[in-house]
Amino acid sequence: MEESNLSNNKDGWTSIIEKLDFSDNNGVDPKIRRRITLLRVGISFFLITTATLIFKFAGEDYKVVLNQSKKSELHYLPDSSTVLLESNASIRYKIEKYKKRRKIELHGSAYLDIVSGDVFETSLTGMSVKTDMGSFGVQHQENSIVIKSVSSRIKVFIGNTNKEISAGEELKVSKAKFSH
Repeated sequence: MEESNLSNNKDGWTSIIEKLDFSDNNGVDPKIRRRITLLRVGISFFLITTATLIFKFAGEDYKVVLNQSKKSELHYLPDSSTVLLESNASIRYKIEKYKKRRKIELHGSAYLDIVSGDVFETSLTGMSVKTDMGSFGVQHQENSIVIKSVSSRIKVFIGNTNKEISAGEELKVSKAKFSH
């Protein structure tokens, strides 16, 4: 009696497996089979990429400020320095690490007023600006980036070179240098 139950179960599972089998002899269109395979590959890629990003950035909390208005917006950094973000500009910094290393990423144009302290670094596309205090502006133009020191000496690092500009001076850098 047990053997007949096993054979009936086997036949039941065989029937289900045959229905799920996408081999040519089941009459499933090869185009549909390819689409299903591509969908499976796409989902697998998405899941692997998402898991990688989660593990890569785990524990690193970022503060992101984006100015989507048509007016300039003032933002205070944790050390009381200020950033006046122009329209469509943004900054990003690591919340916990900012206390040890004053560093922000800037996208777009802004005016920065930095309080005295350790070196403050602003990362831009392909370059960075460093100072220990003072005010400076960053303006993105169509073909260049203009950095103007208002009240202190700042260092601008472009690749392996650096340039110093004093209060009242500006540096204009072609965006073509960063296109590669």
